[in-house]
Amino acid sequence: MWCPNCGKEILDSASFCMFCGTDLRPYKTSSPAPTPAPTPAPAPTPVPASTGSNLSANPTQDRPGDTNGMRHARQFMRLLDSKGMSYTYKHEREGDNLNGVVRVQLGGGGLNFPPTAFWVDFDFNNSGEGDSIHISAAGVMSFNRSNRMNCLRVCNKVGNERRFARFYLDEDDDLCADVDSWVSDENAADRAYELLMLFAGVFNVTWKDFENAR
Repeated sequence: MWCPNCGKEILDSASFCMFCGTDLRPYKTSSPAPTPAPTPAPAPTPVPASTGSNLSANPTQDRPGDTNGMRHARQFMRLLDSKGMSYTYKHEREGDNLNGVVRVQLGGGGLNFPPTAFWVDFDFNNSGEGDSIHISAAGVMSFNRSNRMNCLRVCNKVGNERRFARFYLDEDDDLCADVDSWVSDENAADRAYELLMLFAGVFNVTWKDFENAR
């Protein structure tokens, strides 16, 4: 029932209103007041789409205006989801192009190399030459100037044995690596995953060489 004084809902068995103290006994013999219809909840306020570089709301969902690079990145993320792998999605502008960029962290556990961020960059190429994928790992290990030549020797060794991957030192003498490949709409996600696993495998079998060179 509802209190005739304050209008708040109370138990049918109550003799006094627990909110305002009104004596409810005189009202017990009268016809019960009709139960008011519940007030409908207000419609939710629409949340504007994110305009930043990080898209947190369902990043795997295709969106109008996506470039090829961004569509390929979303295909890749859906593949990672199916494999239970975690990632972070970004899109970034380079000149007039919008690329789809996915950050995947691999390493640690039973692998030889520590947790390392691999950046999988699906390039939107509007020159008519086709679309490409660039996978990179930057600053994964630091070298002293005195050990620079040792690192370069290992980079050269890896380059000769596994030519698709490039290892090099940046201007701060940090070890970096990358790999490139052409992709199409049909194979972008699968090719990206295959290349990422091959790339991580190179890290795994050569990591001790770089550690010994440091």
